[in-house]
Amino acid sequence: MFKHKIIILMIVVGLTSLSAQNYKVGDYVSDFTDSLCTIDAEWSLYDYFGDINGGDYNVIWLVFFNTTSRRCQLEAAYSQTIHDMYKDQGLITIGIGSGWTDTYDCKDWSKNYDVSYPIINDDRLNLKSLFVDGSVPHHVIIDHNMQIVFTDKGTIVPPMGNDFLVTLNSTLQNMNTLSSIDESVLPNKPVLNSSYPNPFNSSTTISYTINEETPVSINIIDLLGKNKNVIKSFSLQSPGTYTFSWNANQYTSGVYFIQLVTQTDIQHQKVLLVK
Repeated sequence: MFKHKIIILMIVVGLTSLSAQNYKVGDYVSDFTDSLCTIDAEWSLYDYFGDINGGDYNVIWLVFFNTTSRRCQLEAAYSQTIHDMYKDQGLITIGIGSGWTDTYDCKDWSKNYDVSYPIINDDRLNLKSLFVDGSVPHHVIIDHNMQIVFTDKGTIVPPMGNDFLVTLNSTLQNMNTLSSIDESVLPNKPVLNSSYPNPFNSSTTISYTINEETPVSINIIDLLGKNKNVIKSFSLQSPGTYTFSWNANQYTSGVYFIQLVTQTDIQHQKVLLVK
C-alpha cells in the first residue's frame, strides 16, 4: 500500500533551522521512518495510521530520552508500566534514545531496564530536532488523526505527569469512543461540559464535545472580560469528546469563565477558584 514517508536524512547546516520549527500541540505529524535498536527492521509512524492501514487507529506516545540522564534512567521502568496499562486500548509506545555508550548500548537498553516497547537509535538527533527544543526526558502524544495533543519536557514519574496522564487517557477514550459509536449520537452543536470539581483548588477537569471537524480554542477569561490565557488551541479537531486538566496555580482566587471557541459557536462556563 502506498505511503507518504519522510526518511529523516539531515545535514548539520539544517539542524539550526529545524530546531526552531519543532512540532507543537495542534500540528499534524508527517510520516517518518527509522531503524529499531533491537531488530534489523524499520519503524514507521504511519503504519499505525488508520486512514492508511485499513482502519486500525492508534494513539502514539513518543518517549525521548538520553542514556546518561539519571531522570531518564529512573523513568524507564515507569514508562513501561504506563505502556502495559494502555497497550490493549490502542496505545503504541516508541522510545527515541540518544547518548549511547559502552555501558548503555542501543541494543542493551531494553534489556537493562526491562523495556518491551521498541527503541529507535536517534544518536544523530534527527527525530529529537523535530519534536524537542531543550532537555530530555520529553514526551509527545499523537492522536489517531496524527495530530499532536501533548508535548512537554520533564519526567512523568509521580508526583509529576498528571497532565500527561489526563491527556493520554482522554485521547485514548476519544479514539475508542469514535470507533464504537455512530456520528448521529453526537450533539448538533459544540457543547462545553461541566467542569469538575467546581469550585476547585489549583486544578479542575475541562471537557467538551464537538459534532464536526473544526478549529478549537479554550480560553480563560476573568470577570472583567479580559482574556487571561489561551490554554488549548487546535487548528482542527475531529468530532468527539475531549478532556484535559487545567492547572490554575498562577491565578488568584476568584471567578473565571472557561470559553470554548469553535468555527461556528462560542460557549462560556463559570468556575470558582478557591485557594
